Amino acid sequence: TLCGVAASTAQASSGRAQGEEGAAMDESCATVAPYYKMIQSWNGGFKAAVILNQWLPGARIFIKYATFRPHFLSAWGAAGQDVEGGIRFELAANPAVGDNANGFAFTARGDSDFAAQPSLRCVVNREAAATVKVPVAQCGMGANYWLLPVDDSAPVATATAAAAAKGGPWRVHIGLQRWEPGARLDLTFSSLASVAGADGATHLNPGLSKRARHSFAVGSGGVTFIARTAVGDSLTVVRLSCRPKDAAEDEAPEGVTVGAPDAPAGLTVARASCNDAEVAWDAAVDNGLRVTGYTVTWRRQDAPGEEGATGEAAGTSFVLSGLSGGTTYLVQVQGRNSKGPGRMTRPLRLTTDSGGAPLIAASAPKPSRSHSCRSVGLELPALRAGCRGEAFFTVQGRSLLPADELVGYPGRLTGDWSDVVPRTAGSTALIDGLEEYDAVEFRVVAHNDDGAGPPSKPTGPLLTDSDNAAALAAPRVIATSSASFAITWGELGGACRPKLRWAVSVLREPSRHASIDDAPWETLAYAVAGVGFQALPLRCPASGCAFRVTPVGLRGLERPSAPSEPAASLPLPALHPEAARLQLRLRRPQVGRDLTQMADLVAAEIAAQLRVDAASVEVRDMFGAGQYLVLDLFAASQSGAADASTAARLLAQQLQVVVEHLPAFALSSSEICSDLDAVAGAQLLLEDGRLTQVFVSEEARAAAERLPKGRWASSPAATFTEVVGIALLVIVFAGTCLRHTLRVVRARANQAEYGRIATPAPPAADRRKVRDRPKRVSAMET
Repeated sequence: TLCGVAASTAQASSGRAQGEEGAAMDESCATVAPYYKMIQSWNGGFKAAVILNQWLPGARIFIKYATFRPHFLSAWGAAGQDVEGGIRFELAANPAVGDNANGFAFTARGDSDFAAQPSLRCVVNREAAATVKVPVAQCGMGANYWLLPVDDSAPVATATAAAAAKGGPWRVHIGLQRWEPGARLDLTFSSLASVAGADGATHLNPGLSKRARHSFAVGSGGVTFIARTAVGDSLTVVRLSCRPKDAAEDEAPEGVTVGAPDAPAGLTVARASCNDAEVAWDAAVDNGLRVTGYTVTWRRQDAPGEEGATGEAAGTSFVLSGLSGGTTYLVQVQGRNSKGPGRMTRPLRLTTDSGGAPLIAASAPKPSRSHSCRSVGLELPALRAGCRGEAFFTVQGRSLLPADELVGYPGRLTGDWSDVVPRTAGSTALIDGLEEYDAVEFRVVAHNDDGAGPPSKPTGPLLTDSDNAAALAAPRVIATSSASFAITWGELGGACRPKLRWAVSVLREPSRHASIDDAPWETLAYAVAGVGFQALPLRCPASGCAFRVTPVGLRGLERPSAPSEPAASLPLPALHPEAARLQLRLRRPQVGRDLTQMADLVAAEIAAQLRVDAASVEVRDMFGAGQYLVLDLFAASQSGAADASTAARLLAQQLQVVVEHLPAFALSSSEICSDLDAVAGAQLLLEDGRLTQVFVSEEARAAAERLPKGRWASSPAATFTEVVGIALLVIVFAGTCLRHTLRVVRARANQAEYGRIATPAPPAADRRKVRDRPKRVSAMET
């Protein structure tokens, strides 16, 4: 569209220009759109011009003639220099005034056909300016602009950054291909800017010192002015439009608004190997703002749900690394500028070379919750890249039931490995159609186009809808008292397996055993429901006890869990030399009772029964919801520590007599101790944690006879009266029961007799006789 002549692609190519600065510059003749025109020729020389769509200071244009090698003489608007194969021109900081405002002319010598069209190559320094293209059809003018920091002595990139840091000043030039005096230019900046010193045009809104949009009335030539922004703001033109001089004020000006880049064209595969590939593309149309880079995205074609990988490229090529052999990938590219990321290209299919089947087995899959009583969820390992990379997995499974139970087994799996998911490249898998109480296990086999690799290690036994990762993990154990432990373990039952039960075992001092599996484990409970158990009474030494649980009722998963860390009982206070330590048991737990108040009450009740001071009885521990009591008995003595200790043991023996014959003593009427278990009795707790029965001497038994008795034992007369009264009540109750029994038997006998005469039905008179007849009951019926 320039000068009414359309430039052909042969006249403006985008090949790489030769030169020492070429690697750091953006190659694009499309940016400045040079058009070559022969103006005049003579014997041994010629004059030609290059017309530009945009003037970019510092841009280089290379002109090469195929039929001869010219010799540069002079130029207007650009600096020329002979190079190998042609002439190199570099645009000046300011365009020439006049006919060369958007181009330059030059003269050269030559000795051949000057009419032949040369080839043009460009190297554009896009850091020097941001540009906006405005078609010539608008206002009859082809407008473009450039802006630079005023300090022209500094390198362009450095000066641009420094100017932005301090808000300018910036020299802005609007170049026009043709001038129409009286027309108006509208220039919109990215931030508020003040404009001063307009040259070649009239600033139409100078009263507004700071605004984003500025308007100019075109005079002659281009428009140049100085702009300033706020400190830290850079200067970017986001819209450049023009309005003819006779256009109405309310008519919207035409123009081009800059934006993010278009999708790059020409995306191709430059090369591909078994583990990497290189892609290349053409420079994206920047839409007025310099393309600052490209984002490359790629993912496996057979894994549409995966996010894929991304990489950043400064130029128009990129190497994709870490690929798998014999695998197809989808590749996309998008450019970006200060407006943000642009549009993406269409996906490009890229297939890597094959390097052979996988050699190393993949990692074992991990279980995950499936939320179904008939399925198991798996987390699959990541597919590994490389020349022998993995393209997909096959998931295999088998049942862990014994061979004799698999005969006629209705489940999906057998005892041999079989494919349950033939092909998947995803990160998860769901296997359904399984039985709730049967254990299964799974593994994966990696494949690519060259074949299958070795299978992975199996997952180990798994159950449906369960936290299988914690299924046979070691239980958690917490000591809750001197003789009780709270044991919890992973859930395997739930709604899917309501009949599942557990066996709980303990191993004392596991450090003494070389093999945990061969050690003498003791079973504490066999059919525990749920995921928790309270072990009591159980005392473990300082070296601790190990616990484990075994599922009961599962097929193929009868093995115990891993053992817990050793846990020791909570220590009791040291036993005083003048005291005896006993353990008592109540017949039922004291649920809901305050244990602190209960301890004080127990001490008071036992002290009253033994006729000692309340300080002589001290409750040391309670566990099992208050069902078990540990207490110390003290006895004061004037004969030294040895006699005091003997007296304490004598008190313990008396308490044993009281517990054995509880109804005969006053303790039977107490609030708490009336529920003492006579079968368990009073047990002597030794310092090593062992329990032993208290041996009662004759002296202790005689002393116990002098302790306070119960009501029946203390008053024989009252006891006889109460016994007689109870006997009379029993006789009256028995008589009442016998009378009621006779009534029931007679009623049934009458019913049987009526039943015999009811068929056939007698006449009414006979029925009346039967009804009035006395009922007879035989001796046998009675």
